[in-house]
Amino acid sequence: MAFVDGTLDDAKLSAVTSLAATLGVKADFVDDITEVAQGHLRSATAHRIRANLESLTGKPWDTDDAMPWLMPYKTTPDPALAARFHTLLDLPKETFGHAFAAFYRANKYAFPGEEEALNFAFAAPQDSSHLLAGYDTSPRGEVLASTFTAAMHRSEAMSGHVLPVIFSWHLGIPLNELAGSAKGALDPQEFWHAWARGERMKVDLFGPDWDFWAATAQPVDAVRAHIGLTD
Repeated sequence: MAFVDGTLDDAKLSAVTSLAATLGVKADFVDDITEVAQGHLRSATAHRIRANLESLTGKPWDTDDAMPWLMPYKTTPDPALAARFHTLLDLPKETFGHAFAAFYRANKYAFPGEEEALNFAFAAPQDSSHLLAGYDTSPRGEVLASTFTAAMHRSEAMSGHVLPVIFSWHLGIPLNELAGSAKGALDPQEFWHAWARGERMKVDLFGPDWDFWAATAQPVDAVRAHIGLTD
């Protein structure tokens, strides 16, 4: 609620941190909001980037430079991996694999393995979430996809997923050169709908139980049913 109108309002931020103190809520995301309220935006941003990397990789990070991990193929392309993605277009149109590859083509994304592509470890679950949950790649869709991810994955949910996209896509404060920014993308009602959908997931698309390649040969509707997306 402190960010819903798209501005950094000191009074609202202070109200949030005071309420957290009264309730005894101690969490990294509260510390981030406190840092922002105190004018330490750079410090809070750096922590959110590290939290996002820790959530995605499952290990601690001591740097807020996400680009080497996010874009590893700039220095080390993987043609075999890229070729594997290209072959997904040959699968039947009703399959998840074909839909995934078509989603990439429609958005003019480079496939993992190609120089301009994102790390497979991020791109496959992130864009599977977009595609299967039905969230587009507009700023509004990015907020909803990350909210869905936060409730599904839970690791660093607020600092690593929710706050970064609210800052990037609602407040217009970019976290890195890749993320971009926009203003006014938070849809409060759909935010909570996305959170509820993520909570109901049977399979965490960012977890070890999600086998992306095995899912590619299955019909999209069957994959949705298997992971718990029924609405």
